[in-house]
Amino acid sequence: MKEYKGIPKNDIGWVEIRTDSGDLYYITSKKDREVYYLYKIEDDTAKLMGQSQNPLKLEEKFIRR
Repeated sequence: MKEYKGIPKNDIGWVEIRTDSGDLYYITSKKDREVYYLYKIEDDTAKLMGQSQNPLKLEEKFIRR
């Protein structure tokens, strides 16, 4: 996973999602995988969009394809 400003260095990157409109998102978690975090990437900076125990719920709630 490429490092982006705003994502903690100890997070593990699981999924990179690029929408048809060109938006870029990353889903990460800590090592224990109890909580997943969704970040939107803009200009090499990550903005936290949400967190959940289920990464699919993050995708359903925040990402429009």
